[in-house]
Amino acid sequence: EAIALLEEAYRASIRYPALRGFGGELLEAYVKAGKADEAARLIDDLLGAARRAAPKGGAPLANPLALYGQSLSELRRFVEAERLLREALAIREQAQPDAWTTFNTRSMLGIFCRTTLYSLWFNAPRITNK
Repeated sequence: EAIALLEEAYRASIRYPALRGFGGELLEAYVKAGKADEAARLIDDLLGAARRAAPKGGAPLANPLALYGQSLSELRRFVEAERLLREALAIREQAQPDAWTTFNTRSMLGIFCRTTLYSLWFNAPRITNK
């Protein structure tokens, strides 16, 4: 029921800009409910708006990139998550090389890559000699 209400509020935000904050709330609800496809579509929409609002490669774009990358990672959409996290890191390394957010993004990407490799290793089919 909560997701339906958040979806309604998000749709209304097209006509009423004061409701734009519901996109993040809806994304969080999708992630907690494990609705990966819905979350990915919403992220595409939210990220498009963030790209239009921020200057090309501007530091403000790094925040939504990192946030949405983390959300996709939680939903095990690793390819999309890695792409967003790498883009966020590139922006932050250029614009804010010594900021804690740059180190945090680098750490998230490192943890993400290690987790992905472990997942691939432990879920890979094993060859056995008989």
